[in-house]
Amino acid sequence: MESASFDHMFVDAQQVGGATPVRLFEFLDATMVDGPGNPLVNTGASAGWGSFSRRADSLAGLNTELRFHVDGDTTVNFQGRAVDDVSVTACQLSSADLSITKTDGVASVTPGGSTTYTITASNAGPDAVSGATVADTFPASLTGVTWTCVGAGGGTCTAAGSGNINDTSVNLPVGGSVTYTATASVSVTASGSIANTATVSSSTTDPTPVITRRRIQIPSGRDLRLVL
Repeated sequence: MESASFDHMFVDAQQVGGATPVRLFEFLDATMVDGPGNPLVNTGASAGWGSFSRRADSLAGLNTELRFHVDGDTTVNFQGRAVDDVSVTACQLSSADLSITKTDGVASVTPGGSTTYTITASNAGPDAVSGATVADTFPASLTGVTWTCVGAGGGTCTAAGSGNINDTSVNLPVGGSVTYTATASVSVTASGSIANTATVSSSTTDPTPVITRRRIQIPSGRDLRLVL
């Protein structure tokens, strides 16, 4: 092809049978030139050519086709391949079945006393998760909260903290878990009930999202009964 303002190539991706392609790459006025040995035509590698990548998240999980298009005003018929060294990586929507449990191991607590929660988040797969968030906002009736965290099976988390848990750097490979141990004082003025919920979430699709909750109910008397 000879140089011309409308000599260009582009690559589109779209759902098979769809009508809205995603333009992955376009190169205009590429200074394409005829090669020796007419009628064989080569597409010259001019400045600006190279390796390109682009996300096409709108096509995730769809049956997708790539379309390569080359234009020019040459009068010589195309022959052979005008596009070389093309690699296509299959798009797969990642998913991970995350779960979380929360226990305290006691039947009751007393106002002015303390309680300890064990919170475990785990990943049953099929894909690993990076940058998940484990969160637990403690009610006002639980004060002086401190917590530690350890991982198992390759799971990692923030080692320790105080107050509410909002750990946004949790990594959970398939089969991995992280366990938080949180200790809190029970307010001497606690009454009614004390609800506490822990969650685990990530940007990876979870087919069965789960939260876990513990509720402390206060019957007559000074003991706080712990019920699910």
